[in-house]
Amino acid sequence: MHEVMEKEGLKPPEFLLEAGSIFKVILRNTPIYPPETIKWLKQFEKYDLTPNQKRLLAYAHAHDGKFTSHAYQKLVGVDIYAASKDIKDLIRKGIIRLTRKGGRIYELIEPSARGRIFIPEDLRRLLPVIHDKGYIKNQDLQKVLNISRFQAHRLLEQWLSLGLLQREGKGRGTRYILTENVVL
Repeated sequence: MHEVMEKEGLKPPEFLLEAGSIFKVILRNTPIYPPETIKWLKQFEKYDLTPNQKRLLAYAHAHDGKFTSHAYQKLVGVDIYAASKDIKDLIRKGIIRLTRKGGRIYELIEPSARGRIFIPEDLRRLLPVIHDKGYIKNQDLQKVLNISRFQAHRLLEQWLSLGLLQREGKGRGTRYILTENVVL
């Protein structure tokens, strides 16, 4: 019931227990969003978004296309980990991106650019190595970016979680290759 009501853009059902034995279900034919927002959200139907992600996109649409993780947490009542998971999923799907490296503000990606994965500047600097060898290793990041082993590991994990890279092998033999959805 919840899913159908949410999919149709209607307020979720209310469940009430009155006088200990009377159970009521209230189904309202009242839209959650204004008609123009419902129309705008239809462009995301193919992305298989959760109701919370749709609420976030509607929120961003009403706020100049921008939002923060904190705003999302308050909007839907989730913790930082659930918010991070949903936001990373939207980034992987090419719907949103960070406004700047290391920033905390996310923005909607224009429909014409949607579906393309944006490669972070640090990963761009490693593209010649990937082109030559077909993969990168932790040592490549250390050398090209002039960073520590720990910083390189952290960047690789971040790129893995964003769906930019996939891991092959274990230990010292671990290699990282670009995923199929990254277009150069």
